[in-house]
Amino acid sequence: MTRRLVRANPMKTEVVLVTPLLAKKWLERNTDNRDIRPSVVTGLAESITRGEWVLSHQGIAFAKSGRLLDGQHRLLAIVEANRSVQMVVTRDVDEGAFTVMDIGTKRSVSDVLNTSKSLAATARFFAVLEGVATRSGITPQYLVPFISAIEPFHSDLVAFCPTVKKTWSSAAVQAAAVMRMMDGEDADYVKIIYHALVHLEFDSMPPVAQSLFRQFDSGTARSSPTDMFARCLKVFSRASADMRKIQINQNDSALAYARGVIAHYVHGQKKPPTSGGK
Repeated sequence: MTRRLVRANPMKTEVVLVTPLLAKKWLERNTDNRDIRPSVVTGLAESITRGEWVLSHQGIAFAKSGRLLDGQHRLLAIVEANRSVQMVVTRDVDEGAFTVMDIGTKRSVSDVLNTSKSLAATARFFAVLEGVATRSGITPQYLVPFISAIEPFHSDLVAFCPTVKKTWSSAAVQAAAVMRMMDGEDADYVKIIYHALVHLEFDSMPPVAQSLFRQFDSGTARSSPTDMFARCLKVFSRASADMRKIQINQNDSALAYARGVIAHYVHGQKKPPTSGGK
């Protein structure tokens, strides 16, 4: 049997309380690193400010030369948040390790929270509608209360119609359906319309849903997710069933309604007066 001598790992790792001042000092060693992505920095900073930072194996790495190899976005986030956090710091890393850093597959929100991609996407859409965190600042931890609040309604909707259809089973459409169900609309009514849209059952749609279908089929309606959400809010409201034309000039009313529902049903705040979205 051939024996191979394995050298001891020369790297040194410790947990350090990284202050904004220390982060600025370490960033001076940041040379020849990848381009900085401001949205990533802002997202991490928001997470730190909300107290979501958790000590893990991911941290800062310095080469034997003292050059910063990994962690520039984390250090910049500490500076932007102006908060100190504990972080694993590894020194004397081989320069060659730089070529293999951050090449693995990033885990999705559904992977982290062990939930379906559809539920995670709908929860994220709720968070985007809320407009409090930036898109990059919507972390898995941030989505936990959203997922907890919408999961029963989302599960009911998807169990009734598990079929996936581009556009009609998108996060925007599901968010509008779930929001109406959360806010007291007849769940069976919402599910039947959702099923008709997904399965393209035109004759089973009320006039307002037929109008929406025609608008998107002909390309006369804008296809932005927020616009689709605003239109679907009307479609999933029984009070609008006989409407034969959907006109959405601005989404302000729908957004105000959505934020009121989120504040009440997700965060437990006092429900504001019903807005034009209803």
